[in-house]
Amino acid sequence: SLRVWKLTCDKQRYETTTFTWYYKACCECVAFSRDKKRIVAGCADKVARFWDLSSKRKSPNKTLRCFAAEVTGVDFSWDNKFIVFGSTNGRVQVRSADNDMLLLNYSHDSSGAKLNSVAFSPDNERVVSGSYNTVQVWSLNTQNQLNEVRTDSYVNSVAFSDDGLRIVFGCADGTVQVWSPNTSELPRKMGPERHTKGILSVKFLDERRIVSGSLDGTVRIWSVE
Repeated sequence: SLRVWKLTCDKQRYETTTFTWYYKACCECVAFSRDKKRIVAGCADKVARFWDLSSKRKSPNKTLRCFAAEVTGVDFSWDNKFIVFGSTNGRVQVRSADNDMLLLNYSHDSSGAKLNSVAFSPDNERVVSGSYNTVQVWSLNTQNQLNEVRTDSYVNSVAFSDDGLRIVFGCADGTVQVWSPNTSELPRKMGPERHTKGILSVKFLDERRIVSGSLDGTVRIWSVE
């Protein structure tokens, strides 16, 4: 199942809405559209499920069955026109949010290593994907790879900054790294402290701060100068 949590006015209670489907497949990833009108969930049964929140339906409004492996990464473009999907076979697909038309389809790693995270750039023209020990940036317009950087550890989560100039990624070794894909600079590791276990999720809070969540049970906020 999938749940949406709403903070009430007194900020002490939460209202929940539960969305369900009729298959025993766990939800691997989930994303809101930027206008908060739709939800998409990537599932272990190789299916993406969609909900239109205005319809009030608890079961999916639509399913997409075009993946050869578990769907482990999903993100809406900032203009809500496209959706990027990543799978455990290392493939990335970008599709139209309206008619599911395939717009970009690439293999992140020729070895087929599991892909854990995908994200759109704020200009809606680039996609970043993180896999075994690489982070790649691809162009939606030219359908070519723009840049790649190698890491010392498995990449679990990737995200663009709001200005699109930087990418943050979190790794299985507990490091948070910031990369400027438009330059030749190597990623900068945040620190000197680090999480003691692998990072599950990272995001830019704003242009100066990053938040990360880890298997060590902690959430950290990092200052980016």
